[in-house]
Amino acid sequence: MNAEHQRIRKALLQGSAVDTIDPETLFFVESEIIEDHLEGSLTPVESEMFLTNFLVNEERREHLNEVRMLKRFSSDAFEFDASVFDDPSETSAKPGNSISRTTTILIIAALVAILILLSILMFRA
Repeated sequence: MNAEHQRIRKALLQGSAVDTIDPETLFFVESEIIEDHLEGSLTPVESEMFLTNFLVNEERREHLNEVRMLKRFSSDAFEFDASVFDDPSETSAKPGNSISRTTTILIIAALVAILILLSILMFRA
């Protein structure tokens, strides 16, 4: 993480005003903080600042929920099932749900992409 991102991160966690930052950088740093919170990699002091200073508006709480959903969907969607690559034979059954699972994954991926695009467009507005 570069020095500018660290400065923005510190300001966001302390609840300080962050000025003259392009929206993409701000969104990126906010996303990093949220991911660190969800992964449990914030220090106890940072966790307290996150809860009291960072989540101060509805936009950030929605951002937290979006990142949480994306992490859940991606962890579920990318579970590897080697049985779909097995050669079907008379003694082994084909995976029963491989087509519907693939379709579900594609739909989820499309929804995630739409959510990300909407978030970026709303953030720019």
